[in-house]
Amino acid sequence: SSMFVSDGTAKTAPGAEAVAFFEKVLRQQPGNEALWSALAQCYVLQRRPDDAVKLWKQAIASSQGAAAVPLLERYAELLLKLNRMPDYVAANVQIMEHESDVNRRRDLFKRFMDRFLWSNSAGGEVAPDIIKERLKLVETQLTDQVRRHPFDGFYQEALAQVYSRDGDSN
Repeated sequence: SSMFVSDGTAKTAPGAEAVAFFEKVLRQQPGNEALWSALAQCYVLQRRPDDAVKLWKQAIASSQGAAAVPLLERYAELLLKLNRMPDYVAANVQIMEHESDVNRRRDLFKRFMDRFLWSNSAGGEVAPDIIKERLKLVETQLTDQVRRHPFDGFYQEALAQVYSRDGDSN
């Protein structure tokens, strides 16, 4: 990807060498989380957010079980920064799904909800109408989980918390 300078010569896009380097090394070390992260950051800096999202999806798909959790967390952070809220909620529900300990699940859910409802992508406070929209996104994801896992009480418990928060925001 080259751009042209006023004198007609080609100028390489910022970070192109770094991207080429990270892509090459990642092919040699596909399980290296630091490389996934560095390359995703390069893509974001180059204003290629879709490539960064695609990269994290590949990383998550190539990982197994609990190893996916740190990758999902980084993916979720990127989605929040990109203001892709439905995907952000889905990624966080996936993180909770990977956790077998109910107390850690509750803690993950609490941290997710606090972050989701109290800060926007720029770090500011979230407006009440946006909070309602976000609660609806969480409700939709959790309702789906309740249907898929009817005997897992965690999702019903989390859904009850969403309903109580929704009542608070009215």
